[in-house]
Amino acid sequence: MVQHYSRKQISPHYTINVNLRMAFDSVSWTFLSRVLHGYGFPPLFISWIMECVSTTSFSVALNGSLHELFPGKKGLRQGDSMLLALFLLCMEYFSRLIKRNTFNSDFNFHPKCEKLKITHLLFADNLMLFSR
Repeated sequence: MVQHYSRKQISPHYTINVNLRMAFDSVSWTFLSRVLHGYGFPPLFISWIMECVSTTSFSVALNGSLHELFPGKKGLRQGDSMLLALFLLCMEYFSRLIKRNTFNSDFNFHPKCEKLKITHLLFADNLMLFSR
């Protein structure tokens, strides 16, 4: 898809590669709660999930000794399979927002992606956006 990117016969276009490496750590808990509500999860289930997510505490080791705990304010703990699924729900919501913008008259598909209606690709912690 990125081959022959400097060809002058086609209109200006772009491909943006965004590394979402830190996205897992920066998910807003309010946003997560709203996403779960948006997908129609029952309120009791959402409160259980949010209790698991938001009752985190951390400590910093400095010169070999641990210092006092401090509460987390956002993000999802890495390595927890349930939280990975929640992150994927957030990314699916984000993907739908991008897709919805294709109906905006200001949006133009990338010339190589228009036939298949590809606007973006998400894989692991990478996002590629295509447009012109």
